[in-house]
Amino acid sequence: MDESLASEYDGCMTCRHAPPMWRFCYAGHTDTTICPMRHLLALPVACLTLAACAAPGAPRPAGPFTLEPGGFAEVAPGVTVTFDSFEDSRCPPGVQCVWAGKLSYRFSIRRGSDAPESFTLGPGQPEAAPAALLGRRINLDEDALPAPPAPDTAITYRATLHINPPDSTTSPTTP
Repeated sequence: MDESLASEYDGCMTCRHAPPMWRFCYAGHTDTTICPMRHLLALPVACLTLAACAAPGAPRPAGPFTLEPGGFAEVAPGVTVTFDSFEDSRCPPGVQCVWAGKLSYRFSIRRGSDAPESFTLGPGQPEAAPAALLGRRINLDEDALPAPPAPDTAITYRATLHINPPDSTTSPTTP
C-alpha cells in the first residue's frame, strides 16, 4: 500500500480529514472519539421499534364529529365520512299538517381507495354499522338536531356523529 495513502486512513472507511459524521469505522476499530458513525445506528433502530409498536388502522376515540352538508371527517386512519345531503319535510311550527314529515341525513363512508358506502341517519334511525367501520357503529346525536324551521326561514343543518365500539354479541364485519 502506498505510504501516503496509508497515512490518510486510520482503519475507517473514510479519509481522516473527512468530517466525523461521514466516518464509518471497521468493527475492530475501538476509538469511538474519531468514529461516532456506529452510534448513529441506534437512532434508526429505536425509531423502527417504536413504529412497529403502533397499531395501524386502529380507530380513534370517535367524536363527536360535527359536519355540515359537503363536509367530511376522518373518523379512523384512512376512513372518511362525508355529509352528502339532507331532507327535511317536517311540519313547520304553527302550521296544520296532514303528515308530520321526516328529517334524514345522507352520508357516505370510504375506507382508503374502496368504493364509498352510503347510509342514512335521522330521528328514529340514529345508528348505522357500515362495513368500512369494521363492526363499529356510527350514531347521530339526536339532541343536536335542529327544530323544524318556520316557513320561509333558512337554517344551517349540522350533523353530530359519534363512533361506538361493536356490540360484544356481534362479530366485526370485514370489507
